[in-house]
Amino acid sequence: MYLYDLHQHTKDGSLCGIDDPVSIVRALARDGWTGCVLTDHFIHGNTRVRRNMPWADIVRAYERSYEAAYAEGQRLGV
Repeated sequence: MYLYDLHQHTKDGSLCGIDDPVSIVRALARDGWTGCVLTDHFIHGNTRVRRNMPWADIVRAYERSYEAAYAEGQRLGV
């Protein structure tokens, strides 16, 4: 059976996020989840990423959350 959390906001990308991406993946792994989808708010929403940065830097800020979650998920089998 597969269990996916389809709606997670990280504190790195969304103002409403509470946990960093690694903590989120660890908690999901501990509770038996198979995977998750990071759904951080983008630049016109409730974002923590500064809107006045160059576009490449904005995209990179979101990528960092994904990459951290992905690496931890690979390590834990999520």
